[in-house]
Amino acid sequence: MGLQWIDFDKGLQTKLLHSINRNVNQFNSQDIVNSLLALDQMGLRWSNFDADLQIKLFSALSRNSMQFNPQEISNSLLVLDQMGLRWHDFDNVLQSRLTSALMINEIQFNTRGIANSLLALSRLCIERNDIIDLLIYRIKEMDSFSPIEVNQILLALTWIKACNGKSYDIADKFEPDEKIIDSTLHQDVSRIIDACDMILEKEKRVGVKGVISVDCYIPSKNLVIEVHGPSHYSVDGSLNVRSEKQAELIKKLGFQYQVISYKDWNELKDDTAKKALIKNLMPSQLNVSASVFRPSRNLDPNAITFKPIYKI
Repeated sequence: MGLQWIDFDKGLQTKLLHSINRNVNQFNSQDIVNSLLALDQMGLRWSNFDADLQIKLFSALSRNSMQFNPQEISNSLLVLDQMGLRWHDFDNVLQSRLTSALMINEIQFNTRGIANSLLALSRLCIERNDIIDLLIYRIKEMDSFSPIEVNQILLALTWIKACNGKSYDIADKFEPDEKIIDSTLHQDVSRIIDACDMILEKEKRVGVKGVISVDCYIPSKNLVIEVHGPSHYSVDGSLNVRSEKQAELIKKLGFQYQVISYKDWNELKDDTAKKALIKNLMPSQLNVSASVFRPSRNLDPNAITFKPIYKI
């Protein structure tokens, strides 16, 4: 049906979460995984649940994890990652049971299960190199991956290298899918950057084998500017987990980082105001944690381009 959480009124939202809270203690392995997948697909993140429901969901995962089949363990890891959790958010028992379930099922993983699990664990920031090595070995044994799975694997390798400094030679057997859809918003931001006499690289490729395409890169500032439309935002108006983690990874790769929101851009009435926003990307805005630059109503349209010196 494609409904999002914001499509439900407050009363229905409350009743749905209350129903999950009331029944979660009876969930079997399929129930808990499917429920989390549905909540994630509707746009919810872990922080949207109250503490009592979080505890019960963790308990249901822990109780059922040893009964997970290959699809359930790979999907559970992926949805926990997509809802904004990290490995350190799990207690020792849940960590142990999730890794045990993975090791029991990995021999039966298809290519999707392998790609999903490796990407999820790399973004969850698991500290078990033996688990990562096990999945890498399975990838070496497989011959054919879909373009989406190839991108997942290369993105996972980028996370591993950025966080742990470890590289794997399996990257040599893959090439990323470089298909790009250029939005009108992105085109307009690029046009304004060009008009500000800044050297701009559009769709710069970064990460392992260039798996990540960033919207705008200004070499003189080592600055990545991502242009975010509605799909980058959660039900509460904040950046969604995927966009937050992308921002984190880009900064781990050594770039300065900034976001321009479609809402802010659309409020600017003419090119003069848009140039002012670009030219006033001052240091206080450059190192924000995936936040959105909120342009002042009093931006100086005649401001000169700020030229900081970066130590790489």
